Amino acid sequence: MHAVRSLVGLLLLNLPARLARFLLEWRRSRQAVILRLRLSGEVVEERGGRGGGLIRQGRIHLPGLLRLLRQAGEDPSVRAVALHIGSLQAGWAQLEELREGIALLRERGRTVHAYVERPGHAEYFLACACDRIATSPLTSLGVVGLRSEVTFFKGA
Repeated sequence: MHAVRSLVGLLLLNLPARLARFLLEWRRSRQAVILRLRLSGEVVEERGGRGGGLIRQGRIHLPGLLRLLRQAGEDPSVRAVALHIGSLQAGWAQLEELREGIALLRERGRTVHAYVERPGHAEYFLACACDRIATSPLTSLGVVGLRSEVTFFKGA
């Protein structure tokens, strides 16, 4: 009988602590989440090698990344996405698909921030789809625009 009383006492003393821990974990799971992604390397359509992963050996799996962005837009706990954009080797069609994924996130109320290490054409094109773009003050923007030059000769 003493053992039963001790067990009941232990449960009653331990129950509030367990309930408090459960409620704390439940509250944490309902807090805002910021999805952080580092995009750098070659953007590929198919997975290479065995196993898999979204980003592996400097290669970004485009369908997996698009699926992740779509899931982040559907998940109510994800409030924002932070993209760290490094040097990208991607085609314009791939970049346009990524921009559409970012636009979908923004349509669903998520804010998207981009930090660009060395902005070139591809990196700047992708970052322009985001709400905010940041870079180091010492970084130069490596985007070349259109230029034309016309020479006129008087009397010719």
